[in-house]
Amino acid sequence: MSPVAIFLLSLIILPLQTARSDGDDNPKETLKSNERKALLNFINGINYNPAKLTWNPSELACSSWKGVICDPESTTVLYIRLPAISLVGKIPPDSLGKLPSLRVLSIHDNALSDKLPDDFSELTSLTRLYIHKNEISGQLPYIEADNLIKLDVSSNKLVSSIPHPFSKFSLSSFDNNDYLCGPPTTNKCNNSFNPPPEWVKPKKHGSDVRLIVWITVSSMLVLFILLLFVRKMMYSQIKRPRPLLVEVNNLVFLEDGFGFKLDDLLNVSAEVLGEGSIGTSYKQTVVGKEVVIGEGSVGGSKKRVEEKKRMVVVKRLRDVKAKEVEFRKTMEGFRKVKSVNVVRLIAFYYSEYEKWLVYDYMSGGSLADRLHGNFFIFN
Repeated sequence: MSPVAIFLLSLIILPLQTARSDGDDNPKETLKSNERKALLNFINGINYNPAKLTWNPSELACSSWKGVICDPESTTVLYIRLPAISLVGKIPPDSLGKLPSLRVLSIHDNALSDKLPDDFSELTSLTRLYIHKNEISGQLPYIEADNLIKLDVSSNKLVSSIPHPFSKFSLSSFDNNDYLCGPPTTNKCNNSFNPPPEWVKPKKHGSDVRLIVWITVSSMLVLFILLLFVRKMMYSQIKRPRPLLVEVNNLVFLEDGFGFKLDDLLNVSAEVLGEGSIGTSYKQTVVGKEVVIGEGSVGGSKKRVEEKKRMVVVKRLRDVKAKEVEFRKTMEGFRKVKSVNVVRLIAFYYSEYEKWLVYDYMSGGSLADRLHGNFFIFN
């Protein structure tokens, strides 16, 4: 075969090989198929503004869909955060209620209407539920979520008995609805609003039960007092150092001047800045409290607390297996690093499944942009 023929043949074969390798590099969806279907049922069943929300079915849900955050392996959905993005209409069944591992559902300040689907009762892993400032009507679903610590269903059109698991929350969680009865409200439920039998936990009767409870409580109280006494005796012999870290609502801060709560991060929109080998970075604007030192009345100084906005970057770590003691020790080491060339670490969050680092946001692009000549300015 002549050299010219070999050259022409190579021009045909090379693009085919390139196209084949490109096809092999397409990422594969790791989210469970039933959960991906539930998310698609949700987005296809409501109206929304494409300028504010786009879930492309051809993209990976956990890494590309706005407001969806999954576990580190991207197999199950943990957080849905879609506040104030003009969602309109009825939440369809077989959608959000079919996410068994969902811990945070934040869909407040939208125009969602009609009753909540019955399958919301299956969201037993919830720790935070924010559906306030919508047009949701009908009855509240019974959700037996033992770890639910935050609830806000205010400013809707609910007409319902308050389910027993929700009665532990403050009255403000239920304000501005058409009619809610039962604790913590003072409204009595009439015949139209008597709770279903499964909403009321059975009460135990009998002198034997009361005696067992009394003995158990008394024993625990004596043990608690004894432990306090022993601890006081031990610590009286030790000079305790000033704590290095300040913990606020599970967020641990490395500085004393500015602070905010974990809910402040979970309850605002986040912009994906980029994804690296150890995790994904999100840009968020939070409102926190800052200690400001001003002049006092007699030439001295006076401290006051002011609310201020601050732009931060949350680094969500992936595949970090460190134990909490080891992780905290490493963070304390970061606290000692002070350099104009190192971004300051503000705070961190540690749990079994989630590990976050919170930094000050630095405009001007990433280090990679600077090294490779991409001088775009990000604000």
